[in-house]
Amino acid sequence: MHLRKLWLLAGVVLAALAVVTTGSASQQSAQAGGTVIFGADQEPGILNGDIIGGNLFWGTEVISPVFPTTYRVYPDFSFRPELATTTVQNNPFRLTYHIKRNAVWYEAGGPTRPITAADYVTGLSVIMNKNFKILSQTGYEDIKSSRIINKKTVRFTFSKPFAGWKTLFGAQAVMPSFAVSGEDFNKVWINDMNNPKDGKPISGGPFYLPNGGWDRGKQLTLLRNPKYWGPKAKLAKAVYRFLPDTNTTAEAIRGREVDVIYPQPQLFLVPLRHTAGIKVQVGRGPIFEHIDFNMGFGKGPFNPLLKNLKVRQAIAYGIDRRAIVSALYTKTDIAPGLPVLNDPIILTGNKNYKGHWKGYTHNAKKAIALMKSAGCTGGPATPGAGGVWTCNGTKASFKFKWKSGNQLRELSFEAMQAQLKDVGIQLVADDTPNALSQDLPNGNYDIILFAWVGSPDISGWDDIYGCRSGSDHAQDNNQGYCDKTVDRDLVNANHQLVPARQYALTNAALAQMVKQVPTVPLFQKPTYLIYRTSMKGLLENPTSEGPVWNINKWTKA
Repeated sequence: MHLRKLWLLAGVVLAALAVVTTGSASQQSAQAGGTVIFGADQEPGILNGDIIGGNLFWGTEVISPVFPTTYRVYPDFSFRPELATTTVQNNPFRLTYHIKRNAVWYEAGGPTRPITAADYVTGLSVIMNKNFKILSQTGYEDIKSSRIINKKTVRFTFSKPFAGWKTLFGAQAVMPSFAVSGEDFNKVWINDMNNPKDGKPISGGPFYLPNGGWDRGKQLTLLRNPKYWGPKAKLAKAVYRFLPDTNTTAEAIRGREVDVIYPQPQLFLVPLRHTAGIKVQVGRGPIFEHIDFNMGFGKGPFNPLLKNLKVRQAIAYGIDRRAIVSALYTKTDIAPGLPVLNDPIILTGNKNYKGHWKGYTHNAKKAIALMKSAGCTGGPATPGAGGVWTCNGTKASFKFKWKSGNQLRELSFEAMQAQLKDVGIQLVADDTPNALSQDLPNGNYDIILFAWVGSPDISGWDDIYGCRSGSDHAQDNNQGYCDKTVDRDLVNANHQLVPARQYALTNAALAQMVKQVPTVPLFQKPTYLIYRTSMKGLLENPTSEGPVWNINKWTKA
């Protein structure tokens, strides 16, 4: 799963590897105009990235070219100002945004309007409104006052410092006040990105989504914004063609049906590196694959045995993570040398990486002993002896969910299924097309396999592993997991401007989390930007920005 409403870190040493493989097709000169066609392996559920259900990665890739962002994350993991520059003050902590004078909103067929200080204040007001299903208020909740100095300058004073301040007021957090004021934000930008008051497409970026531009289940088309205030897009159109099956995606780029794909690691990537007319850029960023346990979240249905720590520990010991990574990624040459990941949030290669999960190496005997100590019966006495555990009348059989159409995740499931069968735990395949857009946020799973995608900043992890409460805290916690010490440490980490202190608090939270095993990290995922040689200007960005971060610079020969 690709999500943008959280911030992760992989360390500067892992900043986007510029590994480029070039096919032998003849090169043509790039020209302005034309259409780029993406082969997207995921269709957004909605186009409001601020509310629950709107945080899928490909939703971000559609939103990003349409809405402006204050800071953009570059491939070298640096945050650079785009819509505004910022003056930072301490005692008290204050941010003053100086909006670019030429920055404007464009309404298709209508006038342009300046992007103003009121659009920042409106964004804050909407995000902090408890009537709206906002995904994250991290950082915004610390703002105690706002002051519009003039139309292009606004100052926010905080009750406490916020370490991730450069992540604030991104795409769709700066909101056109003339359009969203007084609206029910839960109903805004669901099937379009229009002004809800007049139905006209609206944009502050290099592209806009025209009316009728989203044909659900098939494709979505963006058009060039002729009034964009920054460097105007060189392409006329960007088409997102939804191809949920990974093999179909590979066939589409080979057959010239699409120009660009951004697939998750799959077996077909290896031969594509050597295919004429195709280029491959590989990155290593803040993206990691993991499994999460449903410990009582949502309406279910879910197996209540996962509330039992010993059952979760038995699963963690029963899975051979090293064997899975070796068989599916190293030996296949998809990701040579890829190590097992032993921490979420802080990843391998970072000097602050501690590897708290390193104790969970494969140990089938220990898994069986844990199930016995939990009072379960009917399982194997020794690994592979047969039988499935029953605990207090409930069978240790768990639905294992992933988004269908992903071959390597299916193979990962089959490996875990065989490994856990040896220790008397049953996994049942439960892959669905809506695993991430519907099943996960509704709690309709037992165990789920997906990936988090983030930025170089580690603020905001309380959104995921904090104690979910009401409508304003930990709204991305879809597990039912709550530990007040973890919640406290992650919240406090958000307010540490000294990096060493922020890492220390985050590692303290991880040290507590591993005792409860709400999640099992698997590996840090490489990224693959694959495109036809007719496309120019593409540069892999292995953060939540994804490939479209510089789409206005792309050309097609």
